[in-house]
Amino acid sequence: MEGSVTIKTLFAFTCIIPFLAFVSFQRIAVYKNEFTLWADVVKKSSLKARPHNNLAAVYKDKKMFNLALNEYMEAIRVNPGYAAGHGNLGSMYYELGRLDEAETEVKLALTANTHFKDLLHRLLGLIYIKKGALDEAAKEFKEAIAMIPNYPDAKRNIAVIFTNEGFLYADKGDFERALVLHRMAVFADSGYPDARYGLAQAYEAFGQREEAIKQWQEYLRLAPSDEPFRKDAMKHLERLWE
Repeated sequence: MEGSVTIKTLFAFTCIIPFLAFVSFQRIAVYKNEFTLWADVVKKSSLKARPHNNLAAVYKDKKMFNLALNEYMEAIRVNPGYAAGHGNLGSMYYELGRLDEAETEVKLALTANTHFKDLLHRLLGLIYIKKGALDEAAKEFKEAIAMIPNYPDAKRNIAVIFTNEGFLYADKGDFERALVLHRMAVFADSGYPDARYGLAQAYEAFGQREEAIKQWQEYLRLAPSDEPFRKDAMKHLERLWE
């Protein structure tokens, strides 16, 4: 009868509801974390590079390095021109100390038309730093800096990165590499006090008295008046002036 719901129709409708609820529950279970999300996408889209790349990143975060390497390599096997895959594989090789392989992958990424070439040049510079090819490193860092948008925050951000990396080498007593990185930090943002501090420290370690004095003075000019490391800088200057 028109306008009524038969028992058969009602039964069919009530059967559909649990099925839909089950399907919805499955989707929630599948996507409850990044690993299950990208593992599911890879399973369904195994011939696309991006899912493999993203699953590799999840494995990397979980310190499952062999699985991460396999997925990055699968991403570039599926799409040999996939810049993100080559770049991420290069980054991972760099972290694992496999510098020749890292250099190869980053250079392959740079041949692609990608919008993150500044990051790739910076990574290639860090690879050269570790390999001891300091002139090549400086060249790559300058390329990276030249590609950064010309506004203060962007310049400061890369200066912070170079400075922190420089301090890591200085803490190991490797002032040769630290000097390159601190020079690049000042090149990126000449008004960043910590970069001047690191550069002064490196020059002093090499016995370059005049350059060290100049950089300590620049640090004191730029650093806030309540900066606790001002006292340390003054001690360095007093010692150099003796």
